[in-house]
Amino acid sequence: MIAGSYIDLLDTRHALDMKLKLTADERELLEIIAVCAQRGKPLTVGDVMSFTHLSSPATLHRRLDQLVDKRMIFHSHRDGDRRTKYLLPGLPAVAYFERMADALVTGSAA
Repeated sequence: MIAGSYIDLLDTRHALDMKLKLTADERELLEIIAVCAQRGKPLTVGDVMSFTHLSSPATLHRRLDQLVDKRMIFHSHRDGDRRTKYLLPGLPAVAYFERMADALVTGSAA
């Protein structure tokens, strides 16, 4: 089959998203948060509110709340400054990305 490994990866992603009740919009936001955190430059809530290319600030804030409720992300503070909330992937998100990485390497479906 043409691009079979990629299709398997998409199948794994779809299965994981269904299991975690993760919408495509939530996944996109989670991926952005995870990439920035992995690069050592975690996003703040304010940073995410500026992503108007994804949605309105109110909708983005709701998606952040949904990701927190699902424990996919959590807020962190630096240097005792409680005014700024940094967004970091939670343990379920780390497990999600590890499963996706395994699927990418092995080409196996969920």
